[in-house]
Amino acid sequence: MRIEEGMKDLDKTLETVKNFVKLFIIDKGAIDTISKDEWARKISFCIMKREFEEKKARGEKLDPN
Repeated sequence: MRIEEGMKDLDKTLETVKNFVKLFIIDKGAIDTISKDEWARKISFCIMKREFEEKKARGEKLDPN
């Protein structure tokens, strides 16, 4: 439903505005989730890289995978 000029039904207008706001809330949640996933990947990569460097420094046999 679209809000149009001259719309007389206040209840429908308010419901439309509430639904519009909900879209932004849902979108914000999706963006937050993506950001958290991205940070989790970055942190995991850094941990793996650090462990690799420590093993290399100790002279351990390294698995290239």
